[in-house]
Amino acid sequence: MTTSTLGATRHTVLPLAVIIIAGCAIAAIGNGVRTSFGLFTLPMTGDLGLSRESWGLAMAIQNLAWGIAQPIAGAFADRVGTGRTLAVGALIYGLGMLGMAFSSSAELLYLTAGVTTGVGIAITSFSVVMAAFGRNVPVEKRSFIFGVATAASSFGQFAFAPIS
Repeated sequence: MTTSTLGATRHTVLPLAVIIIAGCAIAAIGNGVRTSFGLFTLPMTGDLGLSRESWGLAMAIQNLAWGIAQPIAGAFADRVGTGRTLAVGALIYGLGMLGMAFSSSAELLYLTAGVTTGVGIAITSFSVVMAAFGRNVPVEKRSFIFGVATAASSFGQFAFAPIS
């Protein structure tokens, strides 16, 4: 294999540090928000007058939507670029969160917190960020940067729980 097939050839004009910092921030924010949804069970069910089972089903739908949309998100990132993909994902994620705040029924919660937010999570996910790192980080530094990105994603969970 040549070094270009291993991903050592950079595909962007952005400095590598900017790609790494932005990718780690995206992973931290995306995972931090996603993993804090459990903290909203009582407030959401109380405000909407829904059962915890309805909230749980919305979260299950979210996970299914995330899993189903993930390969599509990866293909989209390969076709149009990681930056555009993450921007679209952030918009969808934000619309899902906004819609969730205004959900007045279980069905609307399933659509907003479940499907829309799940698709947004898939498009802004850790795997899209890691693929960008794989394409841009030199082979000899890749394992370390993957570890940093993984730690940043986990840090998002730690940081978002208290502020949720």
